[in-house]
Amino acid sequence: MLLLGITTLFTGRAHAQFSAPIHDVDNGARQPVHFSALVTFADGAAEAEVANTFTVPAGKRLVIETITGEIFVPIGQQVRVKLVTIAAGNNSPNHSLLFNSNVTFGQQDIYITTLPVRFYADGATQPFLEVQRNSSTGSSGTGEITFSGYLVKLP
Repeated sequence: MLLLGITTLFTGRAHAQFSAPIHDVDNGARQPVHFSALVTFADGAAEAEVANTFTVPAGKRLVIETITGEIFVPIGQQVRVKLVTIAAGNNSPNHSLLFNSNVTFGQQDIYITTLPVRFYADGATQPFLEVQRNSSTGSSGTGEITFSGYLVKLP
């Protein structure tokens, strides 16, 4: 008799309530963004020239969620990478980026990274990369660092 009561409980229909369409109210303000910075070490230079390709539009905030990159330098050289952003009017956030996976390919070491991050940049500013190698000797090096994230419209 008890088994019949339990069976009756589980054979009833389940009802859920939701509104259509379903959406995340925060996502409506997010606009995906993806951009790259090109890195070039001139022969005899320890610091690279970095071509920034993105300026945060006025009235928006950039949220960087992922950074990936490859930097090519002569065998035996090491790299140091920093990202500088202006967030909440403060330009002191210097973010060190870890490029510690390296592979030797031909006559170059390739430093590789994929970093999950959460960095911010104010509108009308440009994220700035500082890329250095520990030697200025040898042939030139190159690289590309890619940023993925989204823009948020500010009130």
